[in-house]
Amino acid sequence: MSLKKEVRFQLFSHCSLRMMSDCKILLVEDDPSLGFVIKDNLSLKGYDVTLCADGEAGEQAFENEHFHLCILDVMLPKKDGFALAESIRKKNQQIPILFLTAKSLTEDKLVGFKTGADDYITK
Repeated sequence: MSLKKEVRFQLFSHCSLRMMSDCKILLVEDDPSLGFVIKDNLSLKGYDVTLCADGEAGEQAFENEHFHLCILDVMLPKKDGFALAESIRKKNQQIPILFLTAKSLTEDKLVGFKTGADDYITK
């Protein structure tokens, strides 16, 4: 199964009994342009997206709301994506975590998976 289909399947399985607008995605991206484009595209598909610009804001949002999927950048201000993923995993073992990042080295990918990512996509 391709990554795109797998992520859709996982998200669909979490949201199958509710409308897509009830499916909440936490997007943590510090680039305002890219964050806007991703949020806008997911919103057009019917998802409810919360965009945070740094790791601490992402962690705060995760603690205060219920999400079905987390999409995280790695290089974030205040708290990097790896540390955020570890924090999320301590609170929720089941939620899919997807890294969407410019860090493309094999070592970075391995760290991403070790911190709890379900997948790692480079920009």
